[in-house]
Amino acid sequence: MSESVLTGPQTHALPRARGGFVRRWVRNPWRRPTILATITWGYLAWSLIPLVIAIAVSFNASRSSSSVHLFSLQWWWTDPSDSLLHDPELHSAV
Repeated sequence: MSESVLTGPQTHALPRARGGFVRRWVRNPWRRPTILATITWGYLAWSLIPLVIAIAVSFNASRSSSSVHLFSLQWWWTDPSDSLLHDPELHSAV
């Protein structure tokens, strides 16, 4: 018999499926930019969530901004002394 039958099947080292970050980037620099997408979505959330909170508080029916009650337009339209649309200083600034 031959020597290969006695020793068994020969196994060759398979290439590793996961390489280092630099090695993967060098092999495929046009892959999907997951790190950039994560940073972009994080920045958008960081900058837009405070605006959404400020808009929600501006339609608050209570006089306090620390607790949100029913929907109201008192800060925007209904109360001529306190509303933003009836303020002469804001009209002159625009």
